[in-house]
Amino acid sequence: MDASSNTDRIQLRVDPAAGVLSLHFKGPVNADDLEIAHERLVDVATKTQVGAILIDARFSEPAYTPAELIDNVERSLQFVAPRRCAFVASEDRKREVMLIETVSFPFSVRVRAFTTLEDARAWASEV
Repeated sequence: MDASSNTDRIQLRVDPAAGVLSLHFKGPVNADDLEIAHERLVDVATKTQVGAILIDARFSEPAYTPAELIDNVERSLQFVAPRRCAFVASEDRKREVMLIETVSFPFSVRVRAFTTLEDARAWASEV
C-alpha cells in the first residue's frame, strides 16, 4: 500500500518542548494504517525524545482485529519508550484502551483514556 494515500487519514505531530508525539487518525483504520503509523512513530522517535504518546481516535473507526492492534502496539513500544500513552476516543472504545493497557504494562507505560483532546494533552505533557 502506498503510504502517501494515507497522509490525510494519519497525521503525526510532535511537541518537542512537552515531549509528546501525537497520532491523529481519521476514517476507517485498518492493519495497513496501523503499520504506517508505526513506521512514522519509529522514524520520529529516533530523532526526538518522546516522553508520551497521544493517540487521537475520535474521528476514526477501527477496521483492524484485536490481534493486529496488539501486535502493532507491542512492536511500537519496543522502539519507543514513553512513560505515558493517552488515548482519546468516545466512551464506546474502552476495549481498545484495555488492549493497549495490557500490552503496555510490561513496558511500564501508563495508559489513560480521555474523551477530550485538551485533557489528554495536559496529562501527557506532565511527563
